[in-house]
Amino acid sequence: MKRQHILLIILAAILVTGCALAGGESAPPEQEQEETGDMSVSEPTPEPEVIIVTATPVEPAEVLAEEPAEEEAVEEEVAEEPAEESEESTAEEVEEPAEEVVEETVEEEAEEPVEEEPEVPAEPVDFTAYAGTGQELLDAWEQAYALGPNVPFNVTASEAEIEAAIERALSASGYGQNIQDIEVSFSNGQIKVTFVFQIPGTNRTASADAVFAVSVDGTGDIDVTLVSAQAAGRSVPPEILTGLTTAVEMVMTGQVEDQSGSEVYFTAVTIGGGQITISGYVVP
Repeated sequence: MKRQHILLIILAAILVTGCALAGGESAPPEQEQEETGDMSVSEPTPEPEVIIVTATPVEPAEVLAEEPAEEEAVEEEVAEEPAEESEESTAEEVEEPAEEVVEETVEEEAEEPVEEEPEVPAEPVDFTAYAGTGQELLDAWEQAYALGPNVPFNVTASEAEIEAAIERALSASGYGQNIQDIEVSFSNGQIKVTFVFQIPGTNRTASADAVFAVSVDGTGDIDVTLVSAQAAGRSVPPEILTGLTTAVEMVMTGQVEDQSGSEVYFTAVTIGGGQITISGYVVP
């Protein structure tokens, strides 16, 4: 714009100078006419031509006008390039944390240990006790407790074997002299125990029977429940029933003798056909 103003000023100066020159050349002829008067008539002096060049100054103005435009365009391109770079850098900055988060999540998931359920063999190990001595059942329990972790087993005993095992358990718990003459029978999925007990405070004895239900609770323990108890003409003393119930529990779980601290998870109790089968496995 400044260059255009300067060119316009130069053009105006040229025009003013041209006009001044034209006025100076025309003055002498007028003086000659005044001096000569009517003596002669001079030919009119042609006015000098004033050439106004308009095309030449316009072209530089246009060129100069175009140059700033090109410079502005260049400046705009230069200004746009940092914007693109900033967008790319911003995109990279945004993407990088996302990748780190994904990697951290994958690593955390990989580090978490997956607990595998112990494999339990399909076929259980069977142990039987039919001798009627009580010792055979103790041996069967000892072998069952010695199995590896999660190995299933079935311990099956006859009525005679359970009877002998209860007598052993009563002696081990200190009730051997107060509860004697044990007889065991299985009926309706329950255990019926007939016995003779000593009446407290006397030397007399009385016959009685007690019925027990045996099952497995939700935590894998054997549950022995006294269903009924009766004696001829009298009630059975609570301490006698407590001692008898404890003895039955010891026989059903194999805890008549110490089993080296092993723990068993019981799964089922089946009574019928003159025998009882107790199923479970040793807890790791």
